[in-house]
Amino acid sequence: MSSKGPPAWLYLLLATAAVIGAWILAWDGPSSSRRPAPKEAAKEPTKAAPESKGPAGWAPRPLPSERTPAQPGCSPQEDTLCLRGDAWWVDSCGNPHEKAEECGVTRCEDGACVGPDLACAAMGGGRCEDGVAVGCAAGRLYRRDCVEQGRQCVLTEEGPACAPAEGTPCVLGIPPRCDGGTLVSCADGLQQRLDCASVGASCQPLRGGWADACVRPSPPPQRLGCAACGCEPDNEADELCNGRDDDGDGFVDEGAECGVVDLVAVVVADAAGNTDYTDADLATELERINLYFARDDDLGLSFRWADTVYLDSEAWLEIDDTELQAVLTGSAHVRQRDAFYIPIVFTRELLVDDVPRPGLATPPNGICGGVRRVQGRQPVVGGVIIAKQRWESTVAHEIGHYLGLCHTHAPTTDAVSELDDEGQPCSEPCALQGDGICDTPSDPGPVSCQVIDGCDLSCEDGEAADATNVMAYYPSCRTQFTAEQAATIREGLSWRRGWYACVFEPCSCRPSEGDCPEGMTCSPFDADDGGQRWQCRLDGPSPPGAPCSTADACDGGLCVRQADGGSTCARMCNAQTPQCQCAPLTGIDVPLCVDDLR
Repeated sequence: MSSKGPPAWLYLLLATAAVIGAWILAWDGPSSSRRPAPKEAAKEPTKAAPESKGPAGWAPRPLPSERTPAQPGCSPQEDTLCLRGDAWWVDSCGNPHEKAEECGVTRCEDGACVGPDLACAAMGGGRCEDGVAVGCAAGRLYRRDCVEQGRQCVLTEEGPACAPAEGTPCVLGIPPRCDGGTLVSCADGLQQRLDCASVGASCQPLRGGWADACVRPSPPPQRLGCAACGCEPDNEADELCNGRDDDGDGFVDEGAECGVVDLVAVVVADAAGNTDYTDADLATELERINLYFARDDDLGLSFRWADTVYLDSEAWLEIDDTELQAVLTGSAHVRQRDAFYIPIVFTRELLVDDVPRPGLATPPNGICGGVRRVQGRQPVVGGVIIAKQRWESTVAHEIGHYLGLCHTHAPTTDAVSELDDEGQPCSEPCALQGDGICDTPSDPGPVSCQVIDGCDLSCEDGEAADATNVMAYYPSCRTQFTAEQAATIREGLSWRRGWYACVFEPCSCRPSEGDCPEGMTCSPFDADDGGQRWQCRLDGPSPPGAPCSTADACDGGLCVRQADGGSTCARMCNAQTPQCQCAPLTGIDVPLCVDDLR
């Protein structure tokens, strides 16, 4: 079953790569290449551009025809081997001549496709047995001795995993609670502690008392005519592909064309050209993706393979925690194209926290379900990683994460709730529970629920979760997104398309003019000539008026050092900035809202 994304520690590690474009390497790196797809009796994805060539003599190992005679003097069907992810008959001379079995989304090992383990049928969400993680990944049973690795076994949203030994284990599903000014919650099987003051908030019970949260007054509106909790739709505005009701007529994205979303398949191969995927596999995967995202309303999306990149990297055939940073910052495979695309890395095996996972994806700047779940800026591009052993719905599930969706059973942990002028949460309670999507039923998750009678669920607490949701963890049943999920996906797509323009050539901007893409802040940097320049970077977690500790911590402002030695986020401003006394400050090149510094 597919993963919601990297663990929290990896997000923090990746935050060091926040300067836009700094981590994008050149096209001509030695470990990366592309080539035209081999001719096969199947629909082929779009071939590589002619200007992109791989190392001389390198190409993925070619496939024979689906059925050819054994070589003269050789006995047919003498043995089997794994070739491009499938099982093939070889003759007595060692020549593959006929496909024995199509493995599809399962692994080929020792010349045979490996089906699901029978023990997984009763495994549920997995368990920890004396420090050993016992669970299933896409129908394959795994056992990992965490203690032997100097770690501890914990239960996460995605099953058991090996977590750092120094962490405090916790029980998923327990609502977050305040410990003084610190919000204590449970994520990835470990206790998390968030100092609410660090994000300009205080720790308080939410309305109804079902959980505590970090809460803070809504930041001042950025435009005239807006209220504390946002802006009303503009009746004169054009409807855009962004998951919102721009024109205020009660309908979201009606008639707004999103265009086809480009995908780039990055297929990992060894130095001899052996991969686990064929062009036919990618064509089948595309058909599945489009089936999951198709809708009868105005909120569907359509995808296409814009390119196939073959990456000859032996180390990436098994991607684990040591390779994740390089993969998710795109250092070897993210390359400039004319239009936005989603990079999807297809590899043999993916290990997260020492256990196998079918897939992984990075939510946009740590945001899913419309709520920032990870503090600190994240990689602009990020990506999707897919293992050979996966479910048919895994790629669609991970694209859902990449465009801003959580698991339906995700715990709300360090999300910060903003309050209106009367001290009430701006969001409905459902937006602060679970996945943050109000039209998805409450889902206790696979630890508490089991699939019975087709795709009905039996849950310990009697709740009726929806097993068919693509973001749920009942993968054999997943078929659909809800309408609000589809709108959230379009919003995430709109963000990522805007950010993409600033990846390879950082977007210059004018302080106080608000001319960065949505979700980005105009930030200063020191140029090589000693002067100061301004460019768009992803928003940080701290709103105007909140304390900050680093230059890139602010959402829509600058981190300004105060006379008392602390630092505070303040908006850059002009005469039209609402709720703002705009004035120049000593040592600051642009005027700032003095109100934010009080």
